[in-house]
Parts: sequence; C-alpha cells; structure tokens
Amino acid sequence: AKLGSADYLAIGSVSGAVAQTVSYPFDSVKKRLQAQELGTKRYAGMLDCFQKVAREEGVAALFRGTLPNLVRVVPYSAVMFASYEAAKKFLTTEA
Repeated sequence: AKLGSADYLAIGSVSGAVAQTVSYPFDSVKKRLQAQELGTKRYAGMLDCFQKVAREEGVAALFRGTLPNLVRVVPYSAVMFASYEAAKKFLTTEA
C-alpha cells in the first residue's frame, strides 16, 4: 500500500508522542538532579531519584509536565517525518 502525506504526518505524530512519553521520566529525573542545591543532595543518583520520586510522590510524578511537552513535540515530529519522506521521494524518483 502506498502511503500519502497525511499518513506520514500521522506516523510522525504517533512516533514523536511515544518517544517523548517513554523518555520523559528520564528528563524529569535529570531536571530534579540538576535542581539540587550544592551541599544538600536529596538524591544520590538517577536510580535513587527514580525510586524516591515513585515512592514519595507516585509514578505519575515522573510524567508531570508531559502534556505541554507533547504539544510542542508532536507537531514538530509530524512535520519533520513527512518532510523527510517527501524529500526522500523527490530525490530518489528517477526522471
């Protein structure tokens, strides 16, 4: 089956949303580790941060802020993937 531009936009949107949702907890932990004040380390490292956040605030806390991030990432991923596929098709079509 031949895919059209709308299909590529949808595929890009879904792949961007899935990738961002899966990776967001790691970004959340990174931000928490970076926000620690010098001398008062609340977390010993990434694994400790994951465990403490999940235990004290719930697993959902690792995903807090995902929606605004998706609003930014999904359109970008859709356009980038569709543009890539269009350019690839244009450049590989034999004249």
